[in-house]
Amino acid sequence: MSHRAKALIITCMDFRFQDAIHDFSRELRIEGSYDLLTVPGVAKNLSRPDDQNTKNYLLDSIEKSFRLHEIARVIIINHQNCGGYEEFDNEASEKVQHYADLKKAAKIIQDIFPDLKIKLYFANLKEKGNEREIEFEEVK
Repeated sequence: MSHRAKALIITCMDFRFQDAIHDFSRELRIEGSYDLLTVPGVAKNLSRPDDQNTKNYLLDSIEKSFRLHEIARVIIINHQNCGGYEEFDNEASEKVQHYADLKKAAKIIQDIFPDLKIKLYFANLKEKGNEREIEFEEVK
């Protein structure tokens, strides 16, 4: 029996985003048909890794998802206010760094897995008390 997934989503483990990512999978038309890989810092682990082990773990996991579940695309979602990143002076500089890391991570994956489509997103976070609003913007 074949176990095919439409995509692999790589995102942060941050609990604040999990429900929104699940909802976003509906928008992407992959709900119930994606592998999920969570790691703090997401794209930074490929583009500017603190250690090679985490980078290798990510690449190995992508390979397994590709081989075992025949994924056609990888979706990487970084997010605002990520604990896996250093502090930023302002939202603009934070976004610049995340975008750069996402693009570099996509190139690394594409060089190793040329048949995969890569989609990049940045999740913006607005919090007011216990309420949170999350918007996903595509990074091109």
